[in-house]
Amino acid sequence: MVVQEELLLLEQREEIQCLDLSQIQRKIVIHNKILEDEEAYWFKRAHTTWLRQGDNNTEFFHRVANNRRRRNTIISLHDGATIIEGATNLVNHATEFYKSLFGPAPGNVFPLSEDLWDPNEKVYEEDNTTLIKPFSESEIKNALFQMEKNKAAGPDKIPIEFYQHCWEIIKEDIMELFTDFHEGRLDVSRMNYGIITLLSQSSGC
Repeated sequence: MVVQEELLLLEQREEIQCLDLSQIQRKIVIHNKILEDEEAYWFKRAHTTWLRQGDNNTEFFHRVANNRRRRNTIISLHDGATIIEGATNLVNHATEFYKSLFGPAPGNVFPLSEDLWDPNEKVYEEDNTTLIKPFSESEIKNALFQMEKNKAAGPDKIPIEFYQHCWEIIKEDIMELFTDFHEGRLDVSRMNYGIITLLSQSSGC
């Protein structure tokens, strides 16, 4: 039996019952064996010069690192016949370019006529009152506790389990946030954003 199959059997057994000491030790041995085999494989495939000179803090290593850095550094951009240089000018140009690319175009307004819908297709006043009323604590809590657990944390690095477990402690802060959102005081500009990275057109690896 190959070690990968043996490891799979041990992991399947571990899902059903606790492993005994000998099985745990065997699992550790197999893990180490797999790691050693993988290291040996890549050792054989590595470039001889890198193995001889690159593993240490040598001039060779620094030359390789600096060369990669130079290849990946953007020193200028072409905007038609204009060449843009300098870190500040490059940042400003890239920022304005992507603002115009992803942002709304000037005058991009699509008006709708008030008589586009028939009276029976419109929301009734009492329905509209329900739709625009402030968030209640119960509906926020219900939505929060319906969110699936054990998921990757968001940009704040805090998992949903924290909000659920500490609800009684943090609920006033959460309610204040939703109140600010409802009344238009919450800055939501960073709730939907991305990071754009410019890549040079170098053909090197």
